[in-house]
Amino acid sequence: MNNAHLRVGSLIFKRYSEKINASTNVTTFCDRYICDENQLHLVSFFGSDTEMAAFSAAIQDGRQLGVEFAGDSLFYRSLGTNAKCYKSQIQIPGRKRKLVHMVAISETLQMNGTQDCAYCLGDTAEPIWDTLVYLFGLPAASEWAEWIYDRLDDGGMIEKLRSAGVTAVRVNTTRLDLLKMIRKGLRKRKLLFPPTNGPLEFNPRTMADLLAIDETYESIAA
Repeated sequence: MNNAHLRVGSLIFKRYSEKINASTNVTTFCDRYICDENQLHLVSFFGSDTEMAAFSAAIQDGRQLGVEFAGDSLFYRSLGTNAKCYKSQIQIPGRKRKLVHMVAISETLQMNGTQDCAYCLGDTAEPIWDTLVYLFGLPAASEWAEWIYDRLDDGGMIEKLRSAGVTAVRVNTTRLDLLKMIRKGLRKRKLLFPPTNGPLEFNPRTMADLLAIDETYESIAA
């Protein structure tokens, strides 16, 4: 794999041992993360069973995790309270034991769209509009993506998030704001209704699609 060292970073947390009265770093591999100024919202990591059990416990305890990628300085964030972890396994050719792959998601991301913003994977018009229509239940056409995106971008409502392995943004808007935007576009004929009656079709994008993950995951945290 070319430049694998640039695409895979490290995930770290400090574990205190009473036996030796000292802290040790527990480290594993990290291939994706999304965070803002306050906390991590998504982190994808993999390693041995023992490492994954340690990180799962640390996440449920709300511990600070260190994230470090090539060309990016080490920083610490937690996933906050009520984060969920999902796990699968990766079979490596030539190895008997499978690696465990985990994806942890913050409560904020689990409740995406219920506050005055929406977190979107991707930073272009189509994936952002698809996400907004789905989260807010908007009566909208996919062809409106570019015009709506331009209005959001011009208004400074699209905020790029710190990430690696995936691109993510936070769109600071509400369902009411978007409905007003749609009404304005229709009145000015910048947005047009489809020529025929019928259901509006969108191509739903799952988390696995946008993260290019094809394993089956099971929740390991309520």
